[in-house]
Amino acid sequence: MKITIIPYAQVKDYFPAPLEYEIKEKSAVDQLLESLCLVKPEAERILKHCRFAIDECFVSGSEIIKENDTVHIIPPSSGG
Repeated sequence: MKITIIPYAQVKDYFPAPLEYEIKEKSAVDQLLESLCLVKPEAERILKHCRFAIDECFVSGSEIIKENDTVHIIPPSSGG
């Protein structure tokens, strides 16, 4: 099924925004994370520290992604 991924900040160095992406039905956010790490192993270091949101609400790794959802990948920020 198709979803849209919106990467932010340094995650955009690895994935274009927006990114149309195919995943299996009833995939959870954790499964999407694993899939992205397989596609771009060099992005794994940052992806493991990111938060994920679906349609602008933060979700846990067990959240099931639905067809046509928009998944936001938000890396940690720093500064003061």
